[in-house]
Amino acid sequence: MADIVGIKGMVLAAGFGTRLKPFTDLNPKPLFPFFGISLLELGLFRLREAGITNISANAHHHFHKIEEALKKSPLGRDIRLSIELPDILGRGGAFVPLKSWRSGADLLVYNGDIASDVDVAALCNVHRKNKNIATMLLLPKPLSRDAAVYRIADRVVAISKTPPEIPGATAHGFACLHILTDAFLNLLPQSGTSDVLEAYQQAFTRGLPVGCAVHHGFWHGIETPQNAWDAHMDLMKLGFDSEKTGIREVYKYRNEKFTFSGSVFVGPRCVLAEDADIGPNVILSGDHTIGAGTQIKNALLLQGVNVAAGEKIENAVVGFDGSGQRVIVNIVT
Repeated sequence: MADIVGIKGMVLAAGFGTRLKPFTDLNPKPLFPFFGISLLELGLFRLREAGITNISANAHHHFHKIEEALKKSPLGRDIRLSIELPDILGRGGAFVPLKSWRSGADLLVYNGDIASDVDVAALCNVHRKNKNIATMLLLPKPLSRDAAVYRIADRVVAISKTPPEIPGATAHGFACLHILTDAFLNLLPQSGTSDVLEAYQQAFTRGLPVGCAVHHGFWHGIETPQNAWDAHMDLMKLGFDSEKTGIREVYKYRNEKFTFSGSVFVGPRCVLAEDADIGPNVILSGDHTIGAGTQIKNALLLQGVNVAAGEKIENAVVGFDGSGQRVIVNIVT
């Protein structure tokens, strides 16, 4: 696909992933796997699929792991990495070190902790057609933890945890994807830590046009072991064989293979004993040795988790903590 002229991309990958602990003690949250593919790679795929070839990412927590992942991934080539040290710069300050790289171009910002089938190219078309100072991708309903985004038709009119006194405004969630112009980014402090909400509030106060589109497809923010599990199950229910999140395509980029049968996903480089009882609802992310006589049901195993002969795992996400020890987090199935 041809490059989208005038729009560069950025994947946010600097956060601590506190609610996803203990799995983020060893790795940054954007490297958490979704069907064996890191959220970071899925984000890069979404941008490249849309024709965005000039891409950056930021990093702070375990930044060297992000560096390594970009070097290893065929989707990570020519990525401009902004390492935030000694302090993390926040959701607004993250853009400042990239100002010269951006050279006045609009910036499409994609959170590195979501799994989705969003149409990035369609959002770019909405943004360019309506000449907004910023354009947000919204979800049909608000997210419980965050401030709601209020819109009237194709314009965002407020971002607030309490309903604004604006007749006709409907509440939505933020899909963690937006396009920001140079004029919008100049509303932020040009040094230090800041929050992008500061610029949005200024835009609303000044009557500057903030546009939007609503995404009705697959979308999950991966914040906790429980909703990581829920995201995997939701995609299975929708029909993994017809998925549009980019999983199959990224595996092709990586020249790796997986199998999916019924409700069992087996990632690459897995060795399974013939009598292992696996399923239903099992995701083996990759690099596993599953011993004889094991029973695995309703479980998500992160990369490299081995299961000893005769072991039983059920209703759990299994990975490693900061010391490299295997840890099991129980989930509701």
